[in-house]
Amino acid sequence: MNRITHLMQYMARTVGGVLPLLPLLAFAQTSSNWQPGHATIMSPWAQLVDPASPLPEYPRPQLERSDWLNLNGIWQFESGAAGDATPTGQTLDGQILVPFPIESALSGVQESFPRSWYRRTFEVPQNWEGQRIQLHLDAVDWESEVFVNGVSLGVHRGGYDRTTYDITPYLNGDGPQELIVRVYDPTDNYGQPRGKQTTSPGGIMYTSASGIWQTVWLEPVPETHIEDLKLVPDVDQSRLQVTANVPAAVEGMEVTVTAWVDGVSVASATGTANTVIDLPITDPHLWSPDDPFLYELQVSLHDGSGEIDSVGSYFGMRKISLGESDGFQKMLLNDEFVFQYGPLDQGYWPDGNYTAPTDLALKADIEQSKILGFNMIRKHIKVEPDRWYYWADKLGIMVWQDMPSANSYTTVSVPVDEPQFESELTTMVENHWNHPSIVSWVVFNEGQGQHNTPELVSMVEDLDPSRLVNEASGWNLYGSGSIKDWHTYPNPGFPVSETQAVVCGEFGGVGLGVEGHTWADGWGYVDAADGDELASIFERMSSHITGFVSDHGLSGAVYTEITDVEIELNGFLTYDRKVRKVDADRIRAAVLGASATRTITDVVPNSRNSGVTWQYSTSQPQASWTQTGFDDSTWNSGPGGFGAGDPYNLEDYTRTTWSTSDIWMRTHFNPGDLAEEEIAELQFTAFFDDNVEIYINGVLAADVDGFLVDYGLLEISPEARAAIIPNGDNVLAVHCQQLSGGQFVDVGLARVQTDLVVPQRPTPTAPQDFVTASGVDGATLGWASSPGATHYLIKRASTPGGPYEDLDFTTPVNAVVDPEVVDGETYYYRVAAANADATSADSEEIAVMVSIPQGPVPELVTWFRADEFSDLADGSELESWTDLSGFGRDAVQANAGRQPSLATSQINGLPVVHFNASESDYLEFESPVSEDFTIYCVFRSNQGIGTGSGYWTGAGLVSGEMPNSVDDFGMSLRADGTLLAGTGRPDVTLTSAKGFNDGQPHIAIFQRTRDTGLIELYVDGVLQDSGTAGRQLLSSPSMLTLGAHPTLENFFTGDIAEVRIFEGVVDEANRSALNSALAYKWGMGPAVAPRVPTNLAISMGDDSTTLTWTPVVEALTYTIERSTSADGPFTTVASDLIGTSFTDPAVSPGSAWFYRITAVSEAGPGSPSAVASVSAPMADLTVVSDTTSVTLSWPVWAADWILEQNDDLDSSWQEVEDAASTVGDRFELTLPIQQNAQFFRLRAPDQD
Repeated sequence: MNRITHLMQYMARTVGGVLPLLPLLAFAQTSSNWQPGHATIMSPWAQLVDPASPLPEYPRPQLERSDWLNLNGIWQFESGAAGDATPTGQTLDGQILVPFPIESALSGVQESFPRSWYRRTFEVPQNWEGQRIQLHLDAVDWESEVFVNGVSLGVHRGGYDRTTYDITPYLNGDGPQELIVRVYDPTDNYGQPRGKQTTSPGGIMYTSASGIWQTVWLEPVPETHIEDLKLVPDVDQSRLQVTANVPAAVEGMEVTVTAWVDGVSVASATGTANTVIDLPITDPHLWSPDDPFLYELQVSLHDGSGEIDSVGSYFGMRKISLGESDGFQKMLLNDEFVFQYGPLDQGYWPDGNYTAPTDLALKADIEQSKILGFNMIRKHIKVEPDRWYYWADKLGIMVWQDMPSANSYTTVSVPVDEPQFESELTTMVENHWNHPSIVSWVVFNEGQGQHNTPELVSMVEDLDPSRLVNEASGWNLYGSGSIKDWHTYPNPGFPVSETQAVVCGEFGGVGLGVEGHTWADGWGYVDAADGDELASIFERMSSHITGFVSDHGLSGAVYTEITDVEIELNGFLTYDRKVRKVDADRIRAAVLGASATRTITDVVPNSRNSGVTWQYSTSQPQASWTQTGFDDSTWNSGPGGFGAGDPYNLEDYTRTTWSTSDIWMRTHFNPGDLAEEEIAELQFTAFFDDNVEIYINGVLAADVDGFLVDYGLLEISPEARAAIIPNGDNVLAVHCQQLSGGQFVDVGLARVQTDLVVPQRPTPTAPQDFVTASGVDGATLGWASSPGATHYLIKRASTPGGPYEDLDFTTPVNAVVDPEVVDGETYYYRVAAANADATSADSEEIAVMVSIPQGPVPELVTWFRADEFSDLADGSELESWTDLSGFGRDAVQANAGRQPSLATSQINGLPVVHFNASESDYLEFESPVSEDFTIYCVFRSNQGIGTGSGYWTGAGLVSGEMPNSVDDFGMSLRADGTLLAGTGRPDVTLTSAKGFNDGQPHIAIFQRTRDTGLIELYVDGVLQDSGTAGRQLLSSPSMLTLGAHPTLENFFTGDIAEVRIFEGVVDEANRSALNSALAYKWGMGPAVAPRVPTNLAISMGDDSTTLTWTPVVEALTYTIERSTSADGPFTTVASDLIGTSFTDPAVSPGSAWFYRITAVSEAGPGSPSAVASVSAPMADLTVVSDTTSVTLSWPVWAADWILEQNDDLDSSWQEVEDAASTVGDRFELTLPIQQNAQFFRLRAPDQD
């Protein structure tokens, strides 16, 4: 393009009328301001989320068309209020990443709003012309109203189901279309279904999930089209019953359904739309968890002229029913009893809240259940996206699907919206009844919002006769439905019924926190010390279940739970999914063993069938009471069992009354001639309520808290097994403690043999299909799971081809985050899949270039630098230390006798401010913070004072300590070199390691997050301590001091070199970067170049360009370069720039300009930013003519532009010298018509 085309040329023939002139459009390539949030912990998939295309997979696998458009991504967003006007055509204040809930970190909002607005534009693909355009919102919690081009399409209520609109009539031809969504989510302030969501998380209730939380997408369909399918497998008749819902079907239209296996048609049938079509499936291949076989299905709508519409789907042939087995009513799969054992799965994520970060993550939770041996999942009072059920179908796991509760665990319940509950329950069943994995519907949970139970159960049974219905998991039970369900914690239990299948819908809840992988301090129903103990407890619980299956007809059981959730620490995996707490093979063996057949041979009979005599005492005996030589002749003697009344559901078990708090029991036994392998088979057969200790020959054999609801097996400790004397006298001693509720104890000893054979896992193959990313957490890799793998091994190299080092951690899931990486470097990885028996070959080498984006930097509100005193002599007294932040909060000392002094050439050749405690030196300045803050202090000392534990007891560094317990804060140095930092009311103090008074410079960082109360103390970049303090405004200190506390106590002796205070929490990446920069500046670390400026945005004014960018916290200045080509060369247009914006007035109109920015720190310049470009605007010239004159108009901002005319385009252009008048924001000039044709143009002053 030559230079003349950079001019905006406007030419007009003066032939009358208004001449429409089309200007060139200005454009700017700008980066979005959206940034993800960061939760306390994040899953390993979080950084794999692509903001340009989150969750890009087709969202509706059982009704699939080839054409669709995903609208997930960055939308405009702002909070709202009741009565807001629809913001049509307006730019909203903020941004959000759809489809992550507002409260989630990945949304970028990470706040809770009951009312909010979403906005974006979209364009309909041109090749969709002639079709109906449907807009799908797969889930919005809770009420949504959709507007297209300003027109409301209606209001939908329901947080777990898809809503679809035909938007065709509301589209404005080609080009951008506006989409707005209004959201209202009352959470626990209304009686709608909401599951575990609350605005006050704690206990068993979690963070709310408001707004759009599933995929938003467009789909073209014919005028007459297939709206949905109903697929009912009929195993007994070897057929699939298919109903294609075609609302606009007319006479003559037919539907053809075809089943496929591996691309080969195996069955086909044709029938009428909206009626059942029987598709015969000869010798059906049945679906089960062990063999999750799926048929592909094609459904086409056609008439005499050909195909009208076609959709793809799939189905599984399986039957779920209630039937008799071993004398009990049981849940049957394909007419056989299969014990259903699974974890509670609540579907929460630390980063995405209700929404899994990626499809790999969504799939991984199901894979983990399979790895642990489970064949079922209870999806707990949440409904998942369709793709979760697709993976359940494909991977092979049965699902008990809960209806989300209303009024879950609220102290003051609002009335349940019963019609809304019924509507959402109906929709849940109808939207998911095609999935073979779903085997039962659970209507209520633990009485929460429970109402009209028999009627709703009957409704669900009528809607879907092909599945079993559980009226209520836990309570309240009315006898309706096919399943009777109890919850017992921590040990499993069983209900009794002659007409229903009986299940234990929840048990377990064993808590185990893993440092660095917890959301917050949490809890479990009982605690385990480590993963081994957790596995042992689960093994014991599963052993109890074995007896319940054989003796009481238990059909299923649910362990709480697969992962931790917020403060619940009951998971087999941590909430971030980065750690599996247990040995997967032990859990798998216990799960499979729960339904195995076992043979029990008594060695010491219990008293279940007849009373066994014991010596017993209800008074505290001597310490030697467990020993073989103890004399128990003075104890009472009586038959077991011992208790206060019979246990629930069991009669004639109590033969000796025990009603005190404790009982001690002893009996002698001779086990006979037992071989070593037979001793290894010994277990206790015990029934206890509550805590029990069992000893063999004085050696502790079992110690179990809690209670059982029937006889169960207990493992014997290895030490106690070794103490057993074959063919000799042995003593069995028992102590049981009554806490509350039932009261009973009986113990026996038996050999236990089982037919359990645990299949060997397949040999895993090398991982494939890698995806990578990097961010503030490090380098992230994800890959397709390797069948048979229980974990993955990671190797890393800094050069292609190695050498590789084994990283000191494994990952239980198919993703990993490597935190030990450096920004700007490239790392090379290989991953191997492994289980206990085999390890795969390494994967191909995967390269990850680390680019850590810079999060927003809080405002720097105070900055003191000793190196600013370049013109003062050594020893000069300081009356004032200038605040370089621009806020003018200078630190001052008017008392000459208390002024600190300047000491030059001290640390790395730079000056410092020296404080002397003996002279009571200090400076004070206005407190700039009271909410969130980050304080940096570079200091040096070989003293310190005090031995106390409070943050005010050391020598004051940067302090706002006030008398008494008030809302204050401070940082000080104790005599032993310990840094102390904390906040008041209540007083919470953080402590560092000792020895930071070694005469060397150190960097102390004190950080506070008000919303959570989190306070943190770092020294030299290393976290020393953290804690939870008050969340109030810390407004007590109006002034802060350097070198003392504001109480003028505990003066500091030493040097302060630099202090920076930010009004906010500096994130990890920025905190570390500034620490490194200060360490270099003050001689404590190597030079580290400043990071690359990011989020460069450009706006074009009338005659200038303005650039803005995210601050680089360690930068002192910035350099701006400009070019007319993206490839350069670049010319410096500004240097030593302070601040994060720049206005460039020297731009030529109509030209494209390219900019890049470089940060400069004490270590020198960093690398330049990515190039951003803008095109300068042209001044528009309009021409209106009549028969005698022509009126020209152009903008007043183009005052220095030159108006020129030409009689023909072959002549030279001449300047028009007539003076124009100003009319509003435009110049106007009216000239007489001189001849038939005249040409006018505006020329920029710097153009020829």
